[in-house]
Amino acid sequence: MASTIVQPPLGLLQNFHANAKKGTALYDAIAAAVVDIEAIQGDVTTLQAQDSTGTYTCIAGDAVGDVVYISAANTVALADANDAAKRPAIGIITAKASATSCTVQFFGEVTGLAGLTAGAAYYLSETAGDMTATPPAGNVQLLGYAKSTTILHLIPSAIAFLLSSTAASLGASLIGLQDSAGRYTATDSESAFAEVAGRIIGAAASEAAIKAIAAAVRVDGMICVDLTNDVAWIFDSGSGAGASAWVLVPDAGTGRWLRNHPSLADLSGVTATLGANLLGFEDSGNKTAQTTVDSALDEIYTHLINGGGVIELKPSDFYLKTGAPLAIFANGASAVPGSAFVDSKAFGIRWNDNAALDAIATSFQVPPDADITANFGLRIRASKTGATLADAVTFAVEAFNQVDAALHDADADFGGTSGAMTGDAAAKTIQSVSLTLALANLAAYPASVTMTIKPTDGTLGTDDLLFHGAYILYTKKLTS
Repeated sequence: MASTIVQPPLGLLQNFHANAKKGTALYDAIAAAVVDIEAIQGDVTTLQAQDSTGTYTCIAGDAVGDVVYISAANTVALADANDAAKRPAIGIITAKASATSCTVQFFGEVTGLAGLTAGAAYYLSETAGDMTATPPAGNVQLLGYAKSTTILHLIPSAIAFLLSSTAASLGASLIGLQDSAGRYTATDSESAFAEVAGRIIGAAASEAAIKAIAAAVRVDGMICVDLTNDVAWIFDSGSGAGASAWVLVPDAGTGRWLRNHPSLADLSGVTATLGANLLGFEDSGNKTAQTTVDSALDEIYTHLINGGGVIELKPSDFYLKTGAPLAIFANGASAVPGSAFVDSKAFGIRWNDNAALDAIATSFQVPPDADITANFGLRIRASKTGATLADAVTFAVEAFNQVDAALHDADADFGGTSGAMTGDAAAKTIQSVSLTLALANLAAYPASVTMTIKPTDGTLGTDDLLFHGAYILYTKKLTS
């Protein structure tokens, strides 16, 4: 490029020249200086034009405004973004001295154009010799920016072309890669992409197809997905593990394919070693000794199903069957039971030794979590004041359901007779006898049960009996 020439301010001299008095010696000297300065400016302009343009051989069909590339020594032809042999462009034809000689401008303002959009960027077109405001899909070369509708500020951009090229030693090969974490051995983007691609082979139809991948293709860390089982496998060149559900042994060569994660089929499997057995279980509160989700859930289900529920029936929950509250027990021949505090230690409901006795009654709600597809078990706890063998007491129980939207007396009695106490057990020994309340007769929540209990007539002839309470065992269901 031409050297910068320092010159006086021409405007000042021209102004002085216009107003100076003509004919004087001073005027003549200044006029001569102005002429000399204008000549120097012309030389500078010429030098600048020579630096930004060049003369080349062309063909007759090439026209002013065409975008060209160097096709041979001192020769240009129409540039084309779609043809690797006709790019990059070097400039635009701005004049033709003859049919086969042209002036090409390399940079600066190219005038005399038409149809430009001021401010828009223009690129080498896929139409030979043209420029376009729309970047081509492939090889992009920026030519410049429109200053107006007729002037293009030309900035040849061979570098933009090189960076977008896919040819060897161009494109990503020119872009350095800084890897401070040490993830790659590559030093340029192209090599890094190749390294990543080498680790991801993609997908294979089956485990057999993965094992068949050639040793020359396998690299440490390569990932391959088994499309049949939705399982990702990672190649470990240093592994020698034996074949298993988690290890694939290649058909040839060393190394192993290691399973990266369980498949969707595994997670949904219900067979041993699959499903929840594959999922670990963290128990920071030490609530269980189980280590997998499957075993922890099994423990919870076992507890819920086998733990069962209890409905307590305390002595204080009972009334006489007549509806009257219990009075204090009166020793004698009365058939009416009463509340008693026996031997200053045991509270309960006491019956006299009588052949026919009155019943006590209570009511309880069926629990929301009761599973009525399983029997209820009634347990009655009682003791006798003596040890008479003949007094092997059983209990007569009545039970009636009260169900929403049904009549309160609609149900039939589904009670029965309990098991027998041991008649000659030591006096005052608390015993528990049972009665099964069959599932076929049970009603689901919301429902209640009215129940009456009394010693079966004829089973209490010598000893008095003290009722300590009762309870009902039921199976819990998992949802209420």
